[in-house]
Amino acid sequence: MRKVIKSIFVIFLIVVIAASLLTSCNMQEKETVTLLGTNAAGNDASTFFVINPDGTLEPFEIPGNKVLVVTDMDITFRSASPERTVFVQLYLFNVNFFPYFQDVTVADANGDGGLHASLQTGVRIGPNTVFGVRASSGDVVDPAGIAVTLHGYLKQN
Repeated sequence: MRKVIKSIFVIFLIVVIAASLLTSCNMQEKETVTLLGTNAAGNDASTFFVINPDGTLEPFEIPGNKVLVVTDMDITFRSASPERTVFVQLYLFNVNFFPYFQDVTVADANGDGGLHASLQTGVRIGPNTVFGVRASSGDVVDPAGIAVTLHGYLKQN
């Protein structure tokens, strides 16, 4: 009976050790973040604040050893041309001129609108990269009064 108990104990220890090794291997901690950017008079936002769990805001900067992965974006706007298409774009300004993500929505009869977008694979943004969101209507009146919320996570670079 003692040998059976010792055998069960040894097997239990092996399983516990293996499980702890497997959970710590190749796992990168992800720190979830929600960012807020606003521009009461314009159609773009490139300054963002972290929304803390208690609702307070702090200026956001990507730490030097991490990347920001944006997985979702919400935007609201006003003062666009009524019932016209509005392009919403996520830019990495110091990488290239082209947007890394773009979607479209239509302003309502008052020129107000919004958009929720899930970025399937996420957009990776490295440290020291200037990024922003722009809402534009092309050849008609651009929206103003935008508010942008970016959802994602920080992870080791």
